[in-house]
Amino acid sequence: MNMQPPSGGQEIAPKARTWASLAHLIPLVGFGVLGPVAPLVIYLLKKDVDPFIAHHSREALNFQLTVLTGVLVALASVQLTGYVGIALLVVVGVFFAVFALLGGIAAMRGERYRYPVNMRLVTGG
Repeated sequence: MNMQPPSGGQEIAPKARTWASLAHLIPLVGFGVLGPVAPLVIYLLKKDVDPFIAHHSREALNFQLTVLTGVLVALASVQLTGYVGIALLVVVGVFFAVFALLGGIAAMRGERYRYPVNMRLVTGG
């Protein structure tokens, strides 16, 4: 787990914590192709409002893109290898659920969170 307290020791506003945690947790409901949509919308709407929200929504968006890539690879593997692909799909699903929950919990606590495995496609401050 890679959690750090917010920089500068400043208190994070409850609304910022809520938006940041939603960026991690909403994709749990829309697993699959829709996974990146919620963090993308939150990032685009809130990135200039609060740096804490920008950080979490960017991390969640990058993670959802990473998971989507993993799902596509697993689905291709199902076609090629059968059970190995199915096992890979299960591993990606567990990986997705555990780390998205950890990100959401960290955000609600006011902590910065970086996914341990993440393609950093969307970058910023």
